[in-house]
Parts: sequence; C-alpha cells; structure tokens
Amino acid sequence: MNLGSCDISAVDFTLPPDSERTLRVLSRAAQNAQGQLKVFIGATGWGNNEWLGTWYPARTKPIDFLEHYSRQFNTIEFNMTHYRIPDAEMVDRWRMRAAEGFLFLPEAAAADQPSGALAGRGTHVAVCRSDGWIGKPLRALFHSAS
Repeated sequence: MNLGSCDISAVDFTLPPDSERTLRVLSRAAQNAQGQLKVFIGATGWGNNEWLGTWYPARTKPIDFLEHYSRQFNTIEFNMTHYRIPDAEMVDRWRMRAAEGFLFLPEAAAADQPSGALAGRGTHVAVCRSDGWIGKPLRALFHSAS
C-alpha cells in the first residue's frame, strides 16, 4: 500500500454513536483515571521502509525509525518474542530512543507454546523479568488468542 498516493479528501471520518455498553465501559474507565482515559495507539512494528516519506521523513535512517515512530504513536505491539528474546542491552537501547511514556507491548503467547524462543523457559512474566523487560517502559504484555 502506498499511503502517500491515496486521496482521502472525500472520506467521511465521522464515528457512529457509542453503544450503551461502550458508554458504560468508558464511564468506569474515566472515573478510575481521575476523569481521563488514556488510549494507546500503535502498529506492529517500527521498521517499515514503506513509511519513509509519509510517517517518517524521507531520508530517515533505519536506526532512527523508533525515535520517529514513538513521536507519532504511544505504544507498539510486536511478536518478536516468539522468534527471539531481546536482551537487556537491546531493551535499554530502545528505551533511550523512544519518547517519554512510550509503551512496548510484546506478545506473550510464545511462552505458552512448545516451540519458539520462550520454549522451556517458564512463564512469560518470569522470562521478561529475567531478561530486563519488567519495569519502564514495559508495563503490560498482550496475550494472543490465536
């Protein structure tokens, strides 16, 4: 998909009214957060060369992708943990490049599977703690239902 060539000038971005159920959930969440609901929006990775010239400045180097990504989004979901467990040094480099308050959200499903980088290493929380993930900026894990 070439995002830079799409004409969206005629698109109606009006959202439909919220359902009663949605209003109930949002009202409880807002009360729990002193009247403010924090929403996290992100993609599944920051290393997309296709974003050069659209999301990232045209001549952005790959090493700077995360810095630009974290200025536009406040979280990232990724399934890297199924293939490789990033070491503490890698996580620290990410922390240094990301904007303040940025949330890394790794997939934890691999810990429950018999294969992959987490196989035989215990629960995903134990692995993340031992590998330097727990703490800022990691405050959550997402667990894939698939």
